[in-house]
Amino acid sequence: MHKHLNENESEILSRIKGLILDLDGVLHVGPRPIEGLETFMNFTYRRSIRNVYVTNNSTMTPEALCERLSGFGIQASETQIITSATATARYLTEVFPERGEVFLVGEEGLYQAVKDAGFKIGDTSPVAVVVGMDRRIDYQKISAASTAILNGARFVACNVDSGAPKEGGIAPGAGSMVAAIQAVVQTPPVEIGKPEPRMFLEAVQRLALESEECAAVGDRLDIDIAAAHLADLPSILVLSGMTRPEMIEGSLYPPDLIYEDIVEMVNRWEISLGVPKL
Repeated sequence: MHKHLNENESEILSRIKGLILDLDGVLHVGPRPIEGLETFMNFTYRRSIRNVYVTNNSTMTPEALCERLSGFGIQASETQIITSATATARYLTEVFPERGEVFLVGEEGLYQAVKDAGFKIGDTSPVAVVVGMDRRIDYQKISAASTAILNGARFVACNVDSGAPKEGGIAPGAGSMVAAIQAVVQTPPVEIGKPEPRMFLEAVQRLALESEECAAVGDRLDIDIAAAHLADLPSILVLSGMTRPEMIEGSLYPPDLIYEDIVEMVNRWEISLGVPKL
């Protein structure tokens, strides 16, 4: 891998006080932690680096994600977790301060976030239709969601991820559910999750740092790195997930730094800080 990616590498790394971290492909791959995760986390603790974990996953609650991270040896609080569901709930409170009824296409993480924000879940006269990942979506849900949107409800998508590879094929993402409804209503949704910058801007607020003191770390050019660019944040791509080296050239949103994984990132970071290798 490249020993020096650009002349600003040391400058970028040395000013980072907070990290905005994607999960799958960065800290773990499926059910397995990334090799060297403990080394990475120990480095952030030693250097008092603040971490916020940002994911397009709308199916899990922050509490459930904390439990998952704990299984990987990461101790995180719910205030350090931003999901596309919690970000969507926050958006709804901004545009509907008096709350109201919301029709949901989604799972537990989305239902919990929207209810916790003070909205009623139903299909009588919803102010919004929110679509996230729903592994039980069916014709009736698509019909009800489309009807509500055509009757004036705001169409909101937690994220538009089309899908991700899985063993033996591909797992459809929330974007496939969004696309089914969009095909009926013939209007695009308001998009909340990455690559939109909303979640990263919220992460900067939670970190209580300046933008230039933060960096976003992800494994997807079209989602994580794109969101970092749109949020005007330094971006770090790791090649431990979805992106292969040959995909980088010509990317619309080139990353500021590229590493094989979080272990190489730590090694380079220590060099930039003048920490001797053991």
